[in-house]
Order: sequence, then C-alpha cells, then structure tokens
Amino acid sequence: DDAAADRGGFHAARDALCDEEGGAQVQGGDGVVGVLGHVQEGLRPVGAGVVDQDMERIGRIDITEADSMELIDRKTASLFAACTRLGAIAGGGSEADQLVLGEFGWNLGMAFQLTNILRDVGTDAAQNRIYLPLEDLKACKYSEKALRQQTYSPEFQKLMQYEAARARQYYDK
Repeated sequence: DDAAADRGGFHAARDALCDEEGGAQVQGGDGVVGVLGHVQEGLRPVGAGVVDQDMERIGRIDITEADSMELIDRKTASLFAACTRLGAIAGGGSEADQLVLGEFGWNLGMAFQLTNILRDVGTDAAQNRIYLPLEDLKACKYSEKALRQQTYSPEFQKLMQYEAARARQYYDK
C-alpha cells in the first residue's frame, strides 16, 4: 500500500538521522553531519545570491545574461540541487544517485526560476523591477520603456519566446 511505502521512506530517513531515542546522530558520511554539510553546501550560494540580488542587482536593466544565470544558480538552482540530493540521501541512494538527483534538481531550479521570471514579467515591470537581461531585450529589439509600459508587440512575443526556450532547455535536461 502507498501509505505503508511512504511511512517506510519516512522511517528510513528518520533512522538515518536519529538515534534509537529520536535524538540527532552526530556522525560523518551520510549521517547528520553529512546531511548538514549538504544543507550548508546548498544554502551558501542561495544566501549569497539573495544578498547580491537584493543589494546590488535586483531589477537593474543593465544586468547581463551571465549575471542573471549566476543569480538564478545561486538563488534557486543550488537550493533545488541540495534538496534533491538530500532526498537521495534520505532514501538511501548511492553517491551516484545523489549526484544525478542533485543535477536534476539544479536544472529544475534553473527552469523553475526562469519560468517564474516570465510569469511575473508584467507585475515586476509595474513595480519598476526588470529581471530580464538587457542584452536579451536588445537582441529582440524590445525596449526597457516598452517593457515598463507593458507594451505587447511582435518584439515582446519574440522576447518571451526566447526566454521560454531558455527555460525549456533546463526542463529538458
């Protein structure tokens, strides 16, 4: 039964993290210390990405594609990677499983954040925030002014198609 399988997975994760009394196990490898290491590894770039984005680059129209992808990596993709890798650990997966699931999570995080940017492009522009790289707007001949005024045009369609294709590349991996 599915509920029993779910409980079995929960118990396996609990057993990997807790001693017989339910307290945290302090050990290396894939125990608590190993898990905390993965959490720390996953959260370090997230924290740096959020700080950079909030303090320096949020909504700046002159952000480059490379800057944008780095922020997405550090803000969202690294967190998704850490979570999927932890899922592999909790499920008793091998190191190879952890790496594969970590890569899957990273790609999913990139795709998710790019999709989120597309979903909110109008709302963000109305709040004077632009997360799309200037070079993408220029390549599609769509101006910052047109974006802030939420002008729908063939150029806007081209820009959205370009950005959606980028997100799709990560979903396809």
